[in-house]
Amino acid sequence: EKMATTTSNNIKSLHEKLRVDSGSFQQLQQELQANIEARKTFTQQATENEMVLEELKSLEEGANVYKLIGPMLAKQDVVEATSNVTKRLEFINAERLVKRFVDF
Repeated sequence: EKMATTTSNNIKSLHEKLRVDSGSFQQLQQELQANIEARKTFTQQATENEMVLEELKSLEEGANVYKLIGPMLAKQDVVEATSNVTKRLEFINAERLVKRFVDF
């Protein structure tokens, strides 16, 4: 009878440990998924901005560039547009790097 009680207590203890570990594992899975989504977003933003930068660099002198601001297009200086996209890329790449180090 004493052995049965000890076995029962061991099973309860193992069950509780499994429940706690399972919760921790699920939390890690959620964090991993959030990190994957963030990385995917940063990668997509970087790719889009790199494409825009290449297009801006290939423009002929005097070409018109427009920026979408809300529902309207506003004319923008090519040099200013190039500078803005370059800064945006630097920010995105810095955020990707920070995110990579924070996650480890």
